[in-house]
Amino acid sequence: MKIKKVFVERSVKNTAVVGNFLAGHPRCAVKIINDVSEIKKPKAVGFFAKDTVIFAKQKSRFLMHCPCSPGQVSCGYYVVDWGTGCPYRCSYC
Repeated sequence: MKIKKVFVERSVKNTAVVGNFLAGHPRCAVKIINDVSEIKKPKAVGFFAKDTVIFAKQKSRFLMHCPCSPGQVSCGYYVVDWGTGCPYRCSYC
């Protein structure tokens, strides 16, 4: 799959991760945005497209305890909140 569009939140545009990614994908259309909420609005073009990448500052915790189902014994697992969306085309999602 080829990445066609890249949205970069202004607060992370000069990070090594963004620089390395863009160097490896020189033909991508890049749009600098002030905040990811600009493109998370309903019907925003390309927000969950498989050919779109969004770089934004993590606003929540990266590692947290699993919230588990209400009323159940805690599983003791941790959850890594690494991103939104997924590049895979699983039939069950």
